[in-house]
Amino acid sequence: MSPARLVMSIALCGLLAACATPREQCINRATAELRATRIALAEARDNVARGYAVFRQRVPYTVYDTCYRRH
Repeated sequence: MSPARLVMSIALCGLLAACATPREQCINRATAELRATRIALAEARDNVARGYAVFRQRVPYTVYDTCYRRH
């Protein structure tokens, strides 16, 4: 088998392995929702235990400075 054909075969096997059946896709979506719900529940429990909630927010800002590129 030529090297190019071997690489193509390996790539094809990887591509097929990445494909999921409709049932597997459904299970993955359902477990993603379950994970998100569990994370939200844990955060709510932590907030109640602390007595307050932690709110995080990203605020963009501009820095006026000179950038130097190292080669």
